[in-house]
Amino acid sequence: MVRLSRAETQERNRAKVLAAARDEFAGRGFREAKIDVIADRAELTRGAVYSNFPGKRALYFAVLADLAERAPRPATPPPDAGAADVLAAFARAWVA
Repeated sequence: MVRLSRAETQERNRAKVLAAARDEFAGRGFREAKIDVIADRAELTRGAVYSNFPGKRALYFAVLADLAERAPRPATPPPDAGAADVLAAFARAWVA
């Protein structure tokens, strides 16, 4: 088994925290989400969460930024498209 470098371990832990936080925030919302639960879901310690993110708010914004980066680009209708074409493009993007 290959031993991970410190940077690789840190990146892996950060990804685990982001995935766990995404699930916790989606399930409970920002207010009810708990760092201890996020740490448990990520199979890390509370300290490992805080070594990657200074607080719950920063973690929440990191989750949102990660989701925004992964989201597919919206379809843009041609400039001469009518309202029906624009609505159809919106509907296709919505269900995709």
